[in-house]
Amino acid sequence: MKAMLSVIAGVLALVVAAPAAAQEWVPYTEVLPAAHTVSPEVRALPDAPAHVGAIVDIPLQHRPSFVPGGAAAPDPVAQTNAGPALNTLSAVGFDGVPFNGYYPPDANISVSATQIVQTTNVELAVYDKTGSLLKGPVSLSSLFGGLGNLCSTTNGGDPIVLWDKISGRWLISQLAFTTNFKTNYVCIAISKTSDATGAFNVYAFSFAQLPDYPKFGVWSSSDPSGGSDYYMSANLFSTALYYGPVVCAFNGGDMQNNRTPRFACVKPSSATSHFSLLPSDLDGTSPPGAGEPNYFVELGTGISSSSGNSLKMLPFKASWSTSGGSLNSPSAINIAVPSYSLACGGGTCIPQPQTTKQLDSLGDRLMYRLAFRKGAYETLLVNHSVDTGSGVVGLRWYEIRSDSGSTFETSRNVYQAGTYSPDNSYRWMGSIAEDKSGNIGIAYSLASSLISPSIMYSGRAATTTDPLGTLGTEVTLLQGTGSETGASRWGDYTSLSLDPADDCTFWYTNEFFNGSSSYSWRTRIAAFRFSDCGTSSKQTSTTTVSSSLNPSNVGDAVTFTATVTSGATGSIQFFDGATSLGTASLAASQASITTSALSAGAHTITAVYGGDNSYNGSTSAALTQTVNSTTPTGSFSLSSDSASQNAARNGQASFTITVTPVDGFNSDVALSASGLPPQSTATFSPASVTGGSGSSTLTITIGRNTPKKNYTVTITGTGGGVTASASVTVAVQ
Repeated sequence: MKAMLSVIAGVLALVVAAPAAAQEWVPYTEVLPAAHTVSPEVRALPDAPAHVGAIVDIPLQHRPSFVPGGAAAPDPVAQTNAGPALNTLSAVGFDGVPFNGYYPPDANISVSATQIVQTTNVELAVYDKTGSLLKGPVSLSSLFGGLGNLCSTTNGGDPIVLWDKISGRWLISQLAFTTNFKTNYVCIAISKTSDATGAFNVYAFSFAQLPDYPKFGVWSSSDPSGGSDYYMSANLFSTALYYGPVVCAFNGGDMQNNRTPRFACVKPSSATSHFSLLPSDLDGTSPPGAGEPNYFVELGTGISSSSGNSLKMLPFKASWSTSGGSLNSPSAINIAVPSYSLACGGGTCIPQPQTTKQLDSLGDRLMYRLAFRKGAYETLLVNHSVDTGSGVVGLRWYEIRSDSGSTFETSRNVYQAGTYSPDNSYRWMGSIAEDKSGNIGIAYSLASSLISPSIMYSGRAATTTDPLGTLGTEVTLLQGTGSETGASRWGDYTSLSLDPADDCTFWYTNEFFNGSSSYSWRTRIAAFRFSDCGTSSKQTSTTTVSSSLNPSNVGDAVTFTATVTSGATGSIQFFDGATSLGTASLAASQASITTSALSAGAHTITAVYGGDNSYNGSTSAALTQTVNSTTPTGSFSLSSDSASQNAARNGQASFTITVTPVDGFNSDVALSASGLPPQSTATFSPASVTGGSGSSTLTITIGRNTPKKNYTVTITGTGGGVTASASVTVAVQ
């Protein structure tokens, strides 16, 4: 992260700053555009010198406080088998930027149609797609050399590189700051053309607090001129206080044209409410709508808990005027997910061979990137590291989808979730994305007490019929041959990037050790793809779900039936919110599941079709299943259309009995009569009133020898644990 002197490692224990306002998100006014200019061409910058001197140990700001959770509960979606073989091809692989004296590397990568740019703490390099070095490594501060402030002289690290798929430009950023966090900059460079070895428009933005762990996403601009904007998140710290996250939007058109930049930043009024948000970053060729917000996502644990069962989504939207910009103040949208426990309680526990030094899991945050793709529906993919329940660390991943034809503003469903942990090795530091055919790739680090930290990938084919949440057998991109013995830091993030030339090839970078050493990391760049990407001609499917009994009572057997596009095969997974109700195979395009275990209340039922070789998967619209408690709810009353009737012997008296619900009563009511005249009978049509509201006809047939007199007949209704009665008079004449 921050490339500053090792003295910073002794930063004071952090506490949470007191909230400053009551509004959820308020303008962060302690950021200013400090300078902007045009850089020299990167190809003309001097190469960075080889490392000489002391190691610069870059500190990481974890959550300021958390409550240890004790033993983790078993992961409810753990995948403990290796999964099916992946139909993938591992393409080119080569070493990237080498150790340069800064620790850890924070390796990051992005890809254009012709170039690969890798950034590390605190350098950049440009390659072609065969692995040939076009330029570098170059010190990042030299890129910002013309700004005349700390961006020009200080490498603060936390670099990000992104290829802007909307505007065809490169974004490169890093931090610059003083050791007391009194002077802090986010340094941002936007290429003037698509050539990463050319010149950049460079900007410095000053922050009153350190904007730690900044992450960027490319998004459609809401500016009338169109194009792209750049959204950023970071965690604000002083040496002793945590001020909460900051969210910023930078006007892409201004920065692509070296104009005075319009921007807007907000932070939450309560520093305790959020930590380490990720902005959405566009993949593919279909950008979000110009008025669509960028969807930021974070763990639902806040800054104190070591376990959770939700993600939080915050849709931020920039509005631009001719002179500036503003950001909205969204309310967090809670997305229920299978329960999880943070890896290592959010800290350090990853083992390595031949050393007692353990590695940091960064389990206290979602891992970069939050990959967004727009098609018939919108998709977000993200991952984090979790404790699987035995102390072993696995990769929890999510695919979140909108309903078909809608956006995340109006609908969002966890289409699938899983935790990849097929053995006792530890998996962490992941990055996840999806190609144009819907194949999912995820790449990460793997280590154990017997296996040196290595670089792996797994994935899920769009055509698989395996249960949702299942990944395929992992593939080794590089087998590490050494352990890190000097400190615990690893990462602090990696990046999996889609090649826009084919929208099929995944490019990944991560660190490894070639022989054990204290700090001398190396980086690897590698590519893989699914062999059938771009060849699928699968059709779009639709899925609907229905209930056999809605509303129902607690304990009732309810059958949910999913209907999929005619001709589709495979299986359906039914969900109650984020909880799986089970899986059923399709027969004649339908599948059903029956449950009697629904608790009282409203249940959100969805049916998820995983797809087959001919049809893409789809998710039904949500069905609200209402389950009534067996404890009496409300009551009812009985009444008759007539208080008395005359009837001759062998004759009949008829009454209309009405059931009227009170306070929401909706159970069936069974009717009976007592106190009948001797030798007489009574019938109700119907025998019971369904749903707690309606009428029944009571017919009393008088006997041949029934004595002539007045008789009081009591009508009793029973249902939902409630009993009510009414009386009528029959005068036998």
